Amino acid sequence: MSSIVEISSHTGRSRWMVVIASLLAMCVGAGPITFFPSGSFLPPMTHEFGWSRAEYFVGLSLGGILSAVAAPVVGGLGDRWGARRVLLPGIILYALANGLLATLTGNFTQYVVLSIGASVLSVVQSPTLYVKAISSRFERNRGLAIGIALSGTGIGTAAILPTVSYLIEHIGWRTGRLSLSAAVLLLAWPAVFFLFRGSELTDTPAHQSATQDGMAASQAAKTTTFWLLSAIFLLSAAAINGIVSNLVPLLHDRGASLVLAGSIVSTLAVAQIAGRIACGVMLDRVGSPRVGLLWFAFAIAGILLVGASTSEATAIAGSALMGLALGAELQLAAYYTSGFFGVKHLGRIYGVFLGCFTIGTSVGPAVIGFLFDTSHNYQSSIWAAVGGLLACCILLASISPYAFGAGRQQSMESRASSSP
Repeated sequence: MSSIVEISSHTGRSRWMVVIASLLAMCVGAGPITFFPSGSFLPPMTHEFGWSRAEYFVGLSLGGILSAVAAPVVGGLGDRWGARRVLLPGIILYALANGLLATLTGNFTQYVVLSIGASVLSVVQSPTLYVKAISSRFERNRGLAIGIALSGTGIGTAAILPTVSYLIEHIGWRTGRLSLSAAVLLLAWPAVFFLFRGSELTDTPAHQSATQDGMAASQAAKTTTFWLLSAIFLLSAAAINGIVSNLVPLLHDRGASLVLAGSIVSTLAVAQIAGRIACGVMLDRVGSPRVGLLWFAFAIAGILLVGASTSEATAIAGSALMGLALGAELQLAAYYTSGFFGVKHLGRIYGVFLGCFTIGTSVGPAVIGFLFDTSHNYQSSIWAAVGGLLACCILLASISPYAFGAGRQQSMESRASSSP
């Protein structure tokens, strides 16, 4: 008996060490390193090279589209070989690709090619492999575990965004790029190497059955739910991230310094942490996927507040509300994947949803930039984003109950308790 308890205790520690490793790695994930600082790099780079705002986002947009193709491939590799084997070399390649952006000379083709390379390799440092590893180790408290791990994105953004904005303003944008690459190598790689240990299956037969259960990607693609979720993640990512990526220049245009604008946006990152944890707890306890409607409502309110902001306080409040929604977005995608399609092929299926999210994240900023170049203000962009999120609410309201795991059990219990 004592040996069983010891094994169980060791397994529990191993599982939570993977959560801690994922938390640390996500502090320097694709969001804090590639996406969120993009607004801070926009003013100095467009000024130095003479590009428009829409041109600045071309490389990121094209890279995002190709990343959408790479995401399910990387997820499939994680399903087959294990997350750690893919992460260790991938983290190094991503850091190197990001560092090469510091060598830009103003040649637009060079910029687009290097941006595409960095964006595609950022898939390794996206949540896909970390979510796969955690979902394979947790049945109960899966939402909380994923929420804790993915909150690293908010922690990293809160620390990195004002720091890199300071470096850009006082030393130069090239130093800012190199500092981001150094952060990836110094934090993510050691975290995965030293802490990413233990089997993906625990010693309990019930959990082994749960981690081996699930639809293949081809089966999932035949369901209406799969396509509804794909549309939701694409539209919501385009709407929220399109505004977020332009938030620094939006505030800068209204008179805020680059450092102040970066600091205001950093409140988004802090709220993102709260959004991830709170959403994880709610997903573990509420048996309906419609819980996501709350977070889309936060996003709509935040975007409207930012659009109407005339003071620092209003901008902070709007940024915080968008942060709550942004924190929940990938959390919802991860939990919905396991709840609707199971864990066995989670890496590939979640990779597809992350691909949709990435396309939206990549196209949204370019669309917002185009609307700004056309109208010379952000008002049309604000209403376009709100319209996209309202469409997401309609789609999510029509979605079916969970089909696998704890989510399915909660849905059944919820329906039973509401029956006369």
